[in-house]
Amino acid sequence: MPSMNLQPWEPGMSRSDLITISEAAKILGCKVQTLRRKVRNGRITAYEPIIGVGALVVRRDIERYAGVGGDE
Repeated sequence: MPSMNLQPWEPGMSRSDLITISEAAKILGCKVQTLRRKVRNGRITAYEPIIGVGALVVRRDIERYAGVGGDE
């Protein structure tokens, strides 16, 4: 199974901009495994956590993908 290819944080990005894969899966109404597959396939960009393991995604991107957040 290929890795998720996590990216380093972009300049100006803060932890408050990011959510865990688990939180993102809840917003999208999908399984964590489905979201990880989307990250591996390059459909969603994920970032390395500063401390610990796992992956983080940009909250605004997930909300936009889900059609919530009022950015439309």
